[in-house]
Amino acid sequence: MFEGAAIGLWLLWRMRRAGVPLSRIGAIVTGFALLGLLPTLAVAVGYAATGHFQAWWFAGYQSQLLKHGTAGPVALLRLREMAGLLGPVAAIAALGAARIRPWRDEHILLAGWAMIGLIDALALGGFWPHYALPFAVPAAILAGHAFAAPRWGKIAFAVLIAYPCIDALLLDRVTAADERRIATATLAAIPADASTRCLFIYEGPVIYYHLTHACLVTGYAFTDHLRSSAEADALGQDSHAALREALAKRPGTILTLDPSLWTERNTTNDHIIAATLARDYVRTASLPHRHYSAGRESLIVWRRRDLVRQLSSLGRYLSPSTMRDQPA
Repeated sequence: MFEGAAIGLWLLWRMRRAGVPLSRIGAIVTGFALLGLLPTLAVAVGYAATGHFQAWWFAGYQSQLLKHGTAGPVALLRLREMAGLLGPVAAIAALGAARIRPWRDEHILLAGWAMIGLIDALALGGFWPHYALPFAVPAAILAGHAFAAPRWGKIAFAVLIAYPCIDALLLDRVTAADERRIATATLAAIPADASTRCLFIYEGPVIYYHLTHACLVTGYAFTDHLRSSAEADALGQDSHAALREALAKRPGTILTLDPSLWTERNTTNDHIIAATLARDYVRTASLPHRHYSAGRESLIVWRRRDLVRQLSSLGRYLSPSTMRDQPA
């Protein structure tokens, strides 16, 4: 919204400066606005036609205003991280902007786009670093003018590009190989009946729903929906009731993290899941969570207690001595 408005205003300013009549500008503004809204309106009509308009409106718009902690202590720590990442980019973009001679319309557009990108990054709160991506695009273009400096530009570019290149060409490959090993081990630890007895991931990578073809016990499959205090009032349903409903369906397998590094805890839901696991489930595996957090977080696989007993009973029945006694 902010970027679209900024670019639109820039275009209007150019038209006005070029002497386009106000009546013509008004017609163009209306056309721009309708064109910008058209994809959203088409989706809205689609949801309305299937009877799910309110759910779509709540999930996409209302829920954003119901989140907690968007400017709380944890969010401000993320803002500090975001500032640390953006600082060098902003500084080089500013150096690039200072070297532009003369300024033309496209440079005004880039500078305004970059400033609006910062507003975009901060507008929703929460301050996750990837929110700053709208700023990174125009800032990177402006930075090109700094890297064109005759004495130090190429050296600065080489220094700044060194780590991303090493990360992409070497470190990411090592990490990816480790991640594949972790995923293979995790899939082996999740029982094969996830597609019939269901899987519930309270904390952990939700890709395992897909990889195991699991049936779901809740529509709130993204882990932050139920474990996060920030999302507690943004579901359209009481988060504690949603968790109890999911557990009442008695999923055959549950995944959690121990210890979990997530700080914005839904403590009531933590107590609910802990009580359920202690009463009805058995820990069957403990695996690394991710390559970069191995040794700090472990992914725990929990199996429903009655299913473990059934398997034990079947194992005794099909023991080697029993098998020898069976008729051919």
